[in-house]
Amino acid sequence: MRTVAIAGVGKTGRRHAYTYTKIQECELIAVVDPNEKSRNEIASMLHLKAYEDIESMMKEIQPDILDICTPTHTHSQVALHAIQHPFKAVFIEAPFARTLSDSNKIAIACADANIPLYVGHPTRYFPSYATAYTQVKHGAVGQTAVVRTSRSGPAPHSTDDWQRNYTLSGGVTLDLLTSEFDWLRWCFGEVESVYAKGLSAEIAEGQPMKMDYTLVTLKFKSGVLGHVEGSWADPSGYGMSFEIAGDKGLLEYNFNLPASPAAEIRDESGKRVLLTDENVYTPMIIDFLHSMDSGDPPCCTVSDAIEAIRISEAALESIGTGNPITL
Repeated sequence: MRTVAIAGVGKTGRRHAYTYTKIQECELIAVVDPNEKSRNEIASMLHLKAYEDIESMMKEIQPDILDICTPTHTHSQVALHAIQHPFKAVFIEAPFARTLSDSNKIAIACADANIPLYVGHPTRYFPSYATAYTQVKHGAVGQTAVVRTSRSGPAPHSTDDWQRNYTLSGGVTLDLLTSEFDWLRWCFGEVESVYAKGLSAEIAEGQPMKMDYTLVTLKFKSGVLGHVEGSWADPSGYGMSFEIAGDKGLLEYNFNLPASPAAEIRDESGKRVLLTDENVYTPMIIDFLHSMDSGDPPCCTVSDAIEAIRISEAALESIGTGNPITL
């Protein structure tokens, strides 16, 4: 039985927390978050210990695994600090880090400390996306020529609205699309060049983003062309879609969750039911736990996670310069 502590209990950290409570292979025992209200609320709901920082926790308990769900720009700081303690593994929710440099620093530091490192890209575990990957690999569309993906929703709200700060989050291109880039690379191989246009080029430094939008064209070494849309400019709801076109067929998927209160799911008493995306986070966490115990590589390796950040950074550079970026 592995014991787990979660650092960062915002929306994603809470999803991880609820997921861990349903996985028999481990036991969630603590949460760490500087926000007293947030950490105490989730700790009370799930009967966990709550701590302001890692040092306070390690003085009392020593969990086997630290699951990092803090804001992206803090991943490097939290992970590099964590390896100074006797954790048996570190898990980081994607995006891996705010920059490629920080991603490499984390990877090298964990390797030097001999602490297994895992990065979770949930898109690989969505049933529709996992099925499409299998279909592509089995030749369902023949030789793929073009793939189009889209992911959209309203601009997010989070602690201190850090996601609306381009410097901290990388905007929609890094925060929302990094997992999209990872899935595309998983399906179609290495990316050769990146060209992108987006609103982030017009955001004044230090000013919060009211919305963000980006279009990214990926040229794969295999010859496949990828067109990736990301939007924080759709107040109507949350959407994900893809089209994969080849010489023998077409795969399509389209999902939309309206933002309207009328679309909320409630139980018989009228209480709102929280959707935790269990079908995504459960297999993702089980995969990493299996890898930790068996030594087999996880579905998404650290190298995969680094390459996803490399593509995101190239897209941001292209938006800023107006030029295509060769990888």
